[in-house]
Amino acid sequence: MDPEPKDVIVLGAIRRGEKKFDKIQRITQVNPEELNSILEKLEERGFIQVEEKKGWFGKKIELIVTEKGSTELDERIHEIQERWGNMSQIYKTGDKQKLRGIL
Repeated sequence: MDPEPKDVIVLGAIRRGEKKFDKIQRITQVNPEELNSILEKLEERGFIQVEEKKGWFGKKIELIVTEKGSTELDERIHEIQERWGNMSQIYKTGDKQKLRGIL
């Protein structure tokens, strides 16, 4: 997965149960064109599935995280937590130069 945090944010929103484009867009605050691009990339990589369902008012499209996507998200969250822990430790030691180097 690219280092783009928006990909992680969108994938996380879907895994938390947001299945519709407009709800994902509202929660993630990503503009519709960019969100569409992100969703296409996630689908190409096999991280999400698009399901069409029939509802009262016609077809509904829902997005679902695959096992591969869930695993990838867990790995990315772990990486972010490790980086945060390292930055926190550096901050506590008072080494501002080293902290600036990480950022």
